[in-house]
Amino acid sequence: MACVGVFVAYLPVTSVSVSLPAIQRALHASTSQLSWISDAFVLPMAALILTAGVFGDVHGRKKVFQAGLLFATIGAAVALSAQSVQVLWAGQALAGLGAAALLPTTLALISHAVPDPHERAKFVGLWAAALMSALAAGPLLAGVILDHAAWRWIYLPAIPVAVLTMAVAVPLVDDSRAPAPVGWTGPARSPPHWRSPHSSTA
Repeated sequence: MACVGVFVAYLPVTSVSVSLPAIQRALHASTSQLSWISDAFVLPMAALILTAGVFGDVHGRKKVFQAGLLFATIGAAVALSAQSVQVLWAGQALAGLGAAALLPTTLALISHAVPDPHERAKFVGLWAAALMSALAAGPLLAGVILDHAAWRWIYLPAIPVAVLTMAVAVPLVDDSRAPAPVGWTGPARSPPHWRSPHSSTA
């Protein structure tokens, strides 16, 4: 589930990049508007990735994982139906929110499911391979779609994959939180023991 989640999160990155010329022709977008198509995805992801990780530690990683898949699905659906570059920005931003939620929680789910550090390293390697395969598959998938259909259909493959992953994750993925209470400023610490300067030592 973690590998599929990170695949869904990163699939739009390169598939959109190679589709920008087709998008520009179809939507009559300027160069500056075109640059914001990619930025609309990257900025929410970069800004909220740490917040999403902490939110998962506090409120449950499965919930954030499911929310990330939901945002990725909605973002792809909005971009798929976009008739203007502004709507496409909105779809990309929602997909970026989904990626921000998926990246930290997928790693946290692996850490919870595989507590042994040596065994966990293999699964983290699979996670990284899934991420790289999404980056590699994006241009290939987009190229095939652009040869046979309009640019907007590059967003279609992520929708069924994300929906199916959400459904399968319900019985398979255990919810987990950080083992120690985690707040927005870091792990909770006990207050220091106060001691009078005039107290005697044992």
